[in-house]
Amino acid sequence: MPGSPGVNGTSNQAAEALTFLDLAPGYYTMSVQSDDGFRVSTAANQHDALATKLGEFDGGRGWADTFFSFAISQAGVYPFRLIWENGGGGANVNWYSVAADGSKHLVGDTTDTASIKAYRVAQGGTAPYFTSFTPDFFGFNLTLVDGGTASVVDEKTVTATVDNGAVQTTATKAGSTTTVTYKGATPFVTGSSHTLALSYKDKSGKSYTRTSTFQAPTGYILASYAAASADTSKPGFLVRTWQSTGEPNTIEWAEDQLAGKHGPNTVAHPEIFTDSQFGNKYFDETGVIDYWNSGGEGSFPNGGTQNVPGLDNTGENDDSYALEIFTFINLPAGKVTLAVNSDDGFRTYVVPSGDPRDIGLKLGEFNGGRGVTDTLYDLQVEKAGVYALRTVYEEGGGDAAVEWFSVDADGTTKHLINDKNDPASLKAYRAGTVSQPSTGPKLSISVSGNNVTITSDNGGTIEGSDKLGTGASWQTVGAAPQTIAVGTGNKYFRAKK
Repeated sequence: MPGSPGVNGTSNQAAEALTFLDLAPGYYTMSVQSDDGFRVSTAANQHDALATKLGEFDGGRGWADTFFSFAISQAGVYPFRLIWENGGGGANVNWYSVAADGSKHLVGDTTDTASIKAYRVAQGGTAPYFTSFTPDFFGFNLTLVDGGTASVVDEKTVTATVDNGAVQTTATKAGSTTTVTYKGATPFVTGSSHTLALSYKDKSGKSYTRTSTFQAPTGYILASYAAASADTSKPGFLVRTWQSTGEPNTIEWAEDQLAGKHGPNTVAHPEIFTDSQFGNKYFDETGVIDYWNSGGEGSFPNGGTQNVPGLDNTGENDDSYALEIFTFINLPAGKVTLAVNSDDGFRTYVVPSGDPRDIGLKLGEFNGGRGVTDTLYDLQVEKAGVYALRTVYEEGGGDAAVEWFSVDADGTTKHLINDKNDPASLKAYRAGTVSQPSTGPKLSISVSGNNVTITSDNGGTIEGSDKLGTGASWQTVGAAPQTIAVGTGNKYFRAKK
């Protein structure tokens, strides 16, 4: 590796390889063998933040192959970028193509007649490129940089569509950078997927169109999600613990564990779970969520030695368990930053129904194994009120700890939720009353084999759409109930009466 080893030997390295590959029409299979991670992408300008990703392994590993394929429709010289990283230990990377007969050929190998030709420089100028694209709850912000004196972006020509519908953008230019902003009148559905097409011209009149997909951030809390009230005589959280064996550090597995699907599911001291609600028994946690077994004590080390309910009255380290933490939290309007410090994973949901058996909408997560680390996630609360929130925590093996807290706008000041000794703490309650809609059908969905059945408790007509938000086209499916074969892509349904 050029320049290696460095001051840290072969550890903590990153490398970038830029090239132009001479490709004929056809189907290509490539591989990168690496220790550790890599990504291969292509775009008119290799440094484009919205470049098309062709292949990657994002993580640490011993040397191993990752294969990926793509198709070329027109012969030409195409820009490619390979980035590689090594955290520690062994270090290597090689990039090659795989022929139809299974033979392997390093890219750019001048001694191999079957090798794909690679060049450091290509003629034809450099296209403008994106340096950032950031979606928010109502739209997006992006920055577009001129590709050089021959491709200077004319900011007055910028137009955009979202989900095939034209949107109003503002474009301003400072030096070689054009900033484009779109703000819609209504928020995106939390976590929903969208398509973007951005068109513009350079000063010479050459036209460019870029398309991409993006996902709206999670965390927009609609006013309609609010509960009617909270029972202020019951501060704290409902906590439920399940323990089994073989927890693989995934939230999906933990959800099944909490549902009793990974048996035998047991707790060491089930007698402490006495609050029978929502079809389960819970422990009434009247304090804060600051549970700790061993290892690092997280962001609140001086006060956080609470035992996990039901498991560790003797202080031992317990493995392969999941916690469900349910509460009604009083949230102010505007931006609110919550956080979980955990060893291992977690996921937080908002639950508009107020029933934890309804998983709800995801707000933030870390889905995997780790030592104690903060994960911050932002909420945008439409209206101040009491909202039902649910956090699932899982412990695979080794050390165990979990804290749930808010973070001030300075990004560093932290407050455990429901800390009675902290006036800045968000208040939490174990019980609340949820507002029920007065009219309108409620959908329910069941799956059998390759079919989804959608029913309505109040009649009405089922409508379907491939999109949500801007550009959605709702089509009548038929009177409820409806059974629909599972297909590809996204499909959304609603009941109308």
